[in-house]
Amino acid sequence: MTSAPIIQFGGQQLSWALGQNLLSVKVERGLRRVATAEITLKDPGFTLLTDQASQFAPGTDVVVSFPNASGSPVKVFAGTVTSLRVVCPEDGDHHTAITITAEDAAHGLGHVAKTISTANTSLTDALRTALSAHVSSVKLAGLPAGTRDAVIMACSPQELLEQVCDHYGLTWWVDPADKSLNVAAPPTSPAVHALELGADLCDLDFRTAGKTTGSVIMRGWNPLTKTELNGRNTAAAATAGGPALLNEFAQADSAKEYHVQAKSSVDAADVTAQATARARRFATAGTVLTARTRRIQPGIGLRDQLQLNGAGPMSGKHLVVAIRHDWGPVTATTVVAGDPALGAAPIPDSGPVQAVAPAQPLSQTVGGSTGMVPGLISDIKDPKNWGRVKVKLPTLGENVITGWARTVLTAAGPSRGMVVPHRVDDEVLVAFEEGDLQRPVVLGALHNGKDTAPTGTAPRDAALSAGLTSGNGHSLVLTDTTDQAKNGMVLNQAGGQSISLNDQRILIKAAAGKEIRLEAGKASITLDAQGNVKIEGVQISVTATSKMDLNAPAVTTKATANLTLEGTASCALKGASVNVTANGVAAIKGSMVTVN
Repeated sequence: MTSAPIIQFGGQQLSWALGQNLLSVKVERGLRRVATAEITLKDPGFTLLTDQASQFAPGTDVVVSFPNASGSPVKVFAGTVTSLRVVCPEDGDHHTAITITAEDAAHGLGHVAKTISTANTSLTDALRTALSAHVSSVKLAGLPAGTRDAVIMACSPQELLEQVCDHYGLTWWVDPADKSLNVAAPPTSPAVHALELGADLCDLDFRTAGKTTGSVIMRGWNPLTKTELNGRNTAAAATAGGPALLNEFAQADSAKEYHVQAKSSVDAADVTAQATARARRFATAGTVLTARTRRIQPGIGLRDQLQLNGAGPMSGKHLVVAIRHDWGPVTATTVVAGDPALGAAPIPDSGPVQAVAPAQPLSQTVGGSTGMVPGLISDIKDPKNWGRVKVKLPTLGENVITGWARTVLTAAGPSRGMVVPHRVDDEVLVAFEEGDLQRPVVLGALHNGKDTAPTGTAPRDAALSAGLTSGNGHSLVLTDTTDQAKNGMVLNQAGGQSISLNDQRILIKAAAGKEIRLEAGKASITLDAQGNVKIEGVQISVTATSKMDLNAPAVTTKATANLTLEGTASCALKGASVNVTANGVAAIKGSMVTVN
């Protein structure tokens, strides 16, 4: 016969008088779930509710212990009161009962979902930050060590905890001894508790779908090396000393491969860790042992091993994933062992012990997921010079900033592509690869009521314009219209220079005080701000097929060596006065020379 439990409210042991009113106690704990304690007291005439309700108020500390075989108390629950239930049967208040429900330190993890981001951090530190706001003591092990640009959490701390455990094959629980929240991989040397079917166990239910074998291949992407990341792990063998039935009923197919997309991966080690976690589940997936003891066994803890004896091929070691201690009309400990993912499933209250239903499918992301969201560029100084940016996401939280996000371009390749860099405070639209908040991608920039489109491209009438305008005001505008004077393109420099090409003309225009200069090797044409035109070259040829006129108030033609003026038909030299001067001999030749 199991002795009565030792119960404390607010640090004080339940008084002898209240102990006489104790009807039942139920403590239920499991991996990856909030532990609960239900304490039921009879309250005829509503005496407790009237005079002592304050000691059961929400937030009051509750500790439940059971004596072990030697009589020493073993703490099986530590938490706080979260709710109160009153049951009044039909025959009156003389049989009224109250049930106080308490939950352990993890009970607040799922209540608040505030999006936060932490920069230049590891997943371990990010998870510790999220959990420490609700749990005073956090112990983490088994997480990858890689540093991330940022970790965004758009979910409750409990959801983040579940996602991390799914990805890396970990589990979590609260230790009643010190109220610490623990995250760790399966134990390598757990405590072992031997129980004999019949002598120690009165009910037993064992179910399995068989151990799955084969290889798990996780696939990710590494933008640093532009290569695929692969992590492979063979499905683990059953635990040494495990039930023979599990191996005999195995789905033996070592050639089978399971291909899975890696989530939130940072490197090859991270992807391999995810593959290992998924493969580890195959050893016990869908296998569950549910057994009820003849007396309360307070020493059995989560992640201990139950050494089942006297059960034929089911005998062997089974990993404990959930426990329920009942004291009252039924006094026993119900143990659930097998697949760690089943620790979160509730244990049936009464009747034949049944196998626990499978847990929910693995989550797909770490940190939650979301659709496309608007954001503001917060940083453009990419340390790797990839053109990445950081983006502030106001709709997700007050100070939520992504890690370095790649940007979508119309073309990108080795030393080629179209690059239009974003600027700080530009509004952009951000998506997330495969819904993963840790892998942001900037899809493009957005105009808005404050940052409107450039005037050269804004109209949407018969003349449709497309273009590009830089932050300093340089622009390229392409206009499609039936107006020949406008149908074309204009390249504008912010200082006033422009090149215009349309159906009627090509116009190169300089602003006042600026010059236009064309150069090719040693040849050049210069149009300066004063209206002067200068042509320079090694050899200059001017040819007209019909007529060429040179008109100016003064024309000077000078050759530093020889000057030849030749007319194939005739050559006329005419002026109000004509002077011909030679520093040496002057020769005039012709078939006939006339001097008038």
